[in-house]
Amino acid sequence: MFVDEQLRSLFSDHNIYFCDWIDPTKTDTILEYLRTQGYKAYTPANPFEKGNIQTRLKNVVNGMIGNESLDHYSTTIRVSGLLIQRNVPILSINHNDDVDIVAKIGEKTLAIEYEVSGSHNFEELVAKRQDGRKEIWKSGLHLPEGKFR
Repeated sequence: MFVDEQLRSLFSDHNIYFCDWIDPTKTDTILEYLRTQGYKAYTPANPFEKGNIQTRLKNVVNGMIGNESLDHYSTTIRVSGLLIQRNVPILSINHNDDVDIVAKIGEKTLAIEYEVSGSHNFEELVAKRQDGRKEIWKSGLHLPEGKFR
């Protein structure tokens, strides 16, 4: 069903289907099934290439999925998918107040936060950085002050 079976959990856990992650020989059947399950077509920006990406989502209300914009939600999952395809273990994906993605690269834990220009002021960004430190701390990696970038 998927181009890469490692992506299955992203589809099922986050209710998002990127058309280029679906086996092209089964696309019509899968998209018809998703339509019957309440999924609708959206075209958010592709964070890795110029242009947009065909996507199927449900529970989108006024361009938002919960408290996240369609762009933020889809980019977080798209970045997570790239990491998974590169065999980088994802420790968590958060759509609320925590760091967006926490991944493990070797012995290091990486906290990824997706932001767009103007979405937060300086103080809010500093607070998000501190939240990232807490998330890494919870994962078991303890960084000395000044070593988190």
